[in-house]
Amino acid sequence: MPDHAIESLKRIKESGDYVLVSDAVLFDAHDEYDEDGNLIRRFGRDELQEICDNTNKRAENGDLAIIGLGHTIPRDPITKKPVPEKDQPEPVGYGGNLRVGTFGPEQKTGILGDLWIPKDRVEETKTYPRRSIELWPKTKIIDWIALLRKAPQRDL
Repeated sequence: MPDHAIESLKRIKESGDYVLVSDAVLFDAHDEYDEDGNLIRRFGRDELQEICDNTNKRAENGDLAIIGLGHTIPRDPITKKPVPEKDQPEPVGYGGNLRVGTFGPEQKTGILGDLWIPKDRVEETKTYPRRSIELWPKTKIIDWIALLRKAPQRDL
């Protein structure tokens, strides 16, 4: 009996229906501080590697990170009610094969990954030139990669 998760992953990666964008910079090493200047979290090389390992392990089961036009919206800012699935940003591809590497003239440390964009969405996604991730902090998994037109919180 075929493994549907593996078959799905193989179809995305090998079908020819997707354009591969290699070495996309997704996240950088940095420290996060609260408004009083106290360290909240550190994202050094080891933490970035753990995020890559956890996300890649999930992808091995056929559950790649999703790429979407903008960030997901957990709650309506006015009503505070959960935003229905039909009103969430549209998925436009998949991300995976995460690794820690360096980028830019300063050779900053960060998470690089491969993006698979359907051929019929490539031109549209080019109009969203920036990236921002949604990280599940407890499991340290990148679940969503937001393509943005506006400046992201992290300057990549």
